[in-house]
Amino acid sequence: MLMMGHLDKVQGRKRLQKLVFLLQKCDKTPFQYSFISYLYGPYCSDLQNDVDRLVSAGYITEDRTNYLYSYEVTREGKNVSREIEKKYGKNKAKQLYADLDKLDSHRTEDLVKRSKQIMSGMV
Repeated sequence: MLMMGHLDKVQGRKRLQKLVFLLQKCDKTPFQYSFISYLYGPYCSDLQNDVDRLVSAGYITEDRTNYLYSYEVTREGKNVSREIEKKYGKNKAKQLYADLDKLDSHRTEDLVKRSKQIMSGMV
């Protein structure tokens, strides 16, 4: 939720999965997800379940246009994100945001390629 609160919007499930994977593996963000190798690189069903729960709770919205999903943080989600940030700590949150901004500047295809390379080295 902290990540989503910072980004406001994420275009694509694939992108969301790769952002979380790369934050966890490269930047040592303490997510507790177990990824498997899948069609477009690392995938975690628990992560998708958590996203679905955030949608159900009204913290983020899910929109589907043709085949592309997009997620956007609601006002309530922003409030929750700010509360989480307080508990997480300002300095740790700032580092997460910096790491996230670095990754978010890349195209989704580049995130997929990088995450596949990392996943193949984890064998």
